[in-house]
Amino acid sequence: MERQSLPPILARVSLCSTLAQSLSSFHSVDWLHKGLNSDNILYFGDETEKFDLNRPHIAGFSTSRPSDRTDMTEAPILRSSVGCIQAFARSIWRAKSSFHKSYDIYALDVILTEIATWKPIDVIMCIGNVMETTRDELRGVYKRLEREEMDFLAEIASLYGNAYSQVISVCLRAREDKRLACKAELGS
Repeated sequence: MERQSLPPILARVSLCSTLAQSLSSFHSVDWLHKGLNSDNILYFGDETEKFDLNRPHIAGFSTSRPSDRTDMTEAPILRSSVGCIQAFARSIWRAKSSFHKSYDIYALDVILTEIATWKPIDVIMCIGNVMETTRDELRGVYKRLEREEMDFLAEIASLYGNAYSQVISVCLRAREDKRLACKAELGS
């Protein structure tokens, strides 16, 4: 994200829509990604080295699985700051639960936030090297995120409109409702 200048708002909104539709399609066949983060959104440039934001490729399916499986599967690999933040958030929600669609939706929220600001989540949240951050420090970041949520949503609404802000809000609510009552809202 940091290597390219800030794309126009419409291009970023279109990218968010494409990613949300992709995740919705993946979930509609009852599969979980389990490793969704901005490091797993790939672009392929043309001969001029420009990449098309309208053609993202989602990767990182090494821990994906059907959502209805009850057996244990491999945990998501924590190779990035985004992965660590998401894993910590999951640990707060339910210490010993299996992976749910709501975790993928929360991961989408992190990506939408990164796209809105065009900055990585660790920069947005002022985290140094998250791979060296303690659990207590991550807990503080997570609590700060919850505290600042309404201000952030208001800022997003003023910059990108209510629809974009509402999508982020729906994704944030997914962490509180693993039954995904908000699934219908994502489709609209």
